[in-house]
Amino acid sequence: MRMSLAQRVLLTWLFTLLFLIMLVLKLDEKAPWNWFLIFIPVWIFDTILLVMLIVKMAGRCKSGFDPRNGSQNIKKKAWYLIAMLLKLAFCLALCAKLQQFTTMKLAYVDLKRNRSCSSPEQAACSTSLHGLPSVFLFMLSSRNNQTDIKT
Repeated sequence: MRMSLAQRVLLTWLFTLLFLIMLVLKLDEKAPWNWFLIFIPVWIFDTILLVMLIVKMAGRCKSGFDPRNGSQNIKKKAWYLIAMLLKLAFCLALCAKLQQFTTMKLAYVDLKRNRSCSSPEQAACSTSLHGLPSVFLFMLSSRNNQTDIKT
């Protein structure tokens, strides 16, 4: 089954309109919905695109397919797949942040001294010896579990 250009445009506009209406209702505080519910139209649209992309990529695995016909095409579709998965991860992280499920804390590990630092007040831990770089880590912690890193 192949969608025509008009059907794809109509589907895109429909999901975009639905998402924008739900977003405006949430931002105007008219609807007390969860942020994950607001993004459902985006995720449905992305799921449709991912399924279509995976079906097209899987169609190249059937017997009798000549790989010389469009080897660039499969690379392009692989990049599309990676981009769609990154977009999905971004939407999930954005919803988690807006819903305040997680808080982002910046922590780093000083490679020379083998100890962890979680606050800028620890001056002895903030410098690295002999110009060795420190490794920065983003750590997600639950709203209910606000434990810090202990050395």
